[in-house]
Order: sequence, then C-alpha cells, then structure tokens
Amino acid sequence: MNLAKPGKLWAIDGHQLLWTNAYVQEFSEPYSTDKYIIEMDIDFVLYEGVWHKADVRKTFLQPYDSCNFAQCLDFREIDECLDCCVNCQQPKPSTCNKCRCECDFLTAEWSLCELKKEIAADFYGKCNNSYRIIYNCEAGKKIWGEEKMLGEKICKPDTCKDIIAGQFYSETVLDSENVMITLIGGMKNPIITVNGNTMQIMGEYYGKLTLTSSGDIYYLEDECCNELMIDINRLVIPEGSTFGFLIHQGMNSVIVETNNCCDMTCIYLKIDNITV
Repeated sequence: MNLAKPGKLWAIDGHQLLWTNAYVQEFSEPYSTDKYIIEMDIDFVLYEGVWHKADVRKTFLQPYDSCNFAQCLDFREIDECLDCCVNCQQPKPSTCNKCRCECDFLTAEWSLCELKKEIAADFYGKCNNSYRIIYNCEAGKKIWGEEKMLGEKICKPDTCKDIIAGQFYSETVLDSENVMITLIGGMKNPIITVNGNTMQIMGEYYGKLTLTSSGDIYYLEDECCNELMIDINRLVIPEGSTFGFLIHQGMNSVIVETNNCCDMTCIYLKIDNITV
C-alpha cells in the first residue's frame, strides 16, 4: 500500500526524527535470503529535495511489533461463501480500526516530546520491533493548547507601545521560506518585517490574524465566529521588499508595527525547520 502512493518517508538523525515527502520510482522483485524474510531494492524520489524536522508536539510513537504489521489497518477476511444477508446484519463500527488503534497513544506520554531521547536507541538497536509513527495535529492542539502550536512568541513590551520587536532562534539547517505568522491582539495596517524583509496587511483587526507562507490570510475575530479569508489584495509589499520571509539557522529578527497603542498584541512564528 505504501509503495503504491506518495507519502511521508521517515528517517532519524541522532535524537531528531525527520520526514520528507516521497514516492517510489521503481523497485525490484522481492527476494529472500532468510526464512520468513523478503527483501526489495527500492528507489525513492524525494521531490522536495529536503528533509523536515518533525514537530515534537504533533508526532506520537506507538510501540510496534512487525509481526502484527496489519493490526491497525482495516483489513478483513471475507468469506464469499457465506450468505450476504448474514454479514449485512452485523452492526457497523462507529470508527475505523485504524482510528481506534491510534487513540490510546495520542497522549503526552507517547509524544515525541517525551520519547525523543529514547528513539535513537530503539530505532537503531532493534531490527524488528520499535515504534509506529503517528502524525496528528489535532491531538497536539488538544494536549498542549492552541497557543503552544503557534510557534515562537514575541509580545509588545508594554500595552501603550505600538511596536513588537525581538529575536528568535531557528534550528533549520537550510534557509526556510515556510513560516506561518500569527498576530493576536489589536492592530491597524500591521507592518511585519522579518530579517529585513517587509510585508503589510491592510485593515483594522482585533483578534487573530494569520499569514501563511503561500500568502493566504485568515482572520478570526472571536472563537464564536467563523474564520474569514482576507482578500489577497490587502497584502502589500513595499518597494525594496519581496514576497515571503526567509528564516536562517540561528538568530532571526522580527519587528511588527501594530499602529495600536491601546491593546496588547503578540506575534507567533511557526517555522518549518529543514535540513539536507
């Protein structure tokens, strides 16, 4: 199943879990060198050309036994000789087998936050049994809260100031353009400058304003309201600047002119840390 479709390919570098988007270009016929074991030679295409460092709050690890590789998949043995009407009367499960299998492990205890120091020994030291990797954004948000999922946080030093200024550290190895900016608080025509490059979002906002790396802008005034998509024409790029922000390894700088001296406002930066 995994060979037949694109998906995440996982790797480990020290204590760091990595992933990349990949698909299989070609593979050999299965061959066997030991009883109960088959081997295949597989060529993967990593079409992004980079590896991403796994988000420790979205990644969960489930103890895995390779002998029971299908236990969390929705495979069933169907006896076609049985009367269909007998099978049709069986109650339909409320959730799929894969979902039920993962539920018990979507907790802080089984997160990469807690287990990252153990994964190297387990993945390197065991040829068969280790962990199955589960990537689940909603579980991470439920455990740690939405604010923790938004990334690095920098706030105004004082409510009466209209400038947010600070530095944040990124562990990306290669320069990363994939950064999500979130502003929470009061702002009017906010001007965002990251590492010297500036973009401005026109309009007056009091709530949660999100700018994605693709240029999509979302505004949530209140948790009871629906999130609105802001017209891309409200995104202004001043002369001398370019679209997007580039994050470097090490310390990076950010300045936000909120044009609001009455409300506390914070910026959150969620960086996709990448490596070769």
